[in-house]
Order: sequence, then structure tokens, then C-alpha cells
Amino acid sequence: MVITAENIVHYLTDKNFVTAESVVNGNFIVVDMSRRNRNFKIIRNHDKGYFVKQVKNWDMQSVNSLVREANSYHLVQSSKGFEELAELMPRLIYFDSYRSIIVLELFPQSEN
Repeated sequence: MVITAENIVHYLTDKNFVTAESVVNGNFIVVDMSRRNRNFKIIRNHDKGYFVKQVKNWDMQSVNSLVREANSYHLVQSSKGFEELAELMPRLIYFDSYRSIIVLELFPQSEN
């Protein structure tokens, strides 16, 4: 599955990150932030938002880069000694290695 602004809601509901009710009620905004990867901000007014990233090119270098990124988030979150860094980084919510998708918590006021 290649995620797009049109189908990302299906991916997130399948993974139980959002409910169909919250989407229908207007508590779901998708902002396409794609550049080198497919990047989407999921803004939810009454709940935590998400930043979803998927590789655009399925070459080994791009996939491996995303895997390293997911591993870095996991290492910082789960290992002692990284507490100060963990406070500055978004939390890894989910890594879908089969589809090369990372779901992170959204820092609403963040900038590139």
C-alpha cells in the first residue's frame, strides 16, 4: 500500500490510530508535507496528532534509511541515558516494516 492524502485515513483506521467517527466528526485533517518521502501531518483537534512517513522510492538505500530512523527513535525511547534526547524527539508510535511506514507523534508547532 502506498499511502496518499486520500487513503491515509483507511490505513490509520485499520491500525486503530483513529476512528471513523472522529473523521466524520471533523476531528481529522491531513496535510501533505511530502518531499523526499511521503510525509503527512494528521491534525486532530481533540486528540493527539500523528506524523506519518513512507518511502517514496522503494530502493534499498531509501528503505534502509527509514529502518535506521525507526531504530533510532526506538533506541532513544527504550534505552537509559537518552532521557534528555527523548524529551526533544517525537515518540515512535508504530513502525510498519512491510510497508516502510513510520508513525510518530505530531509536534503541532514543529517546523522543518
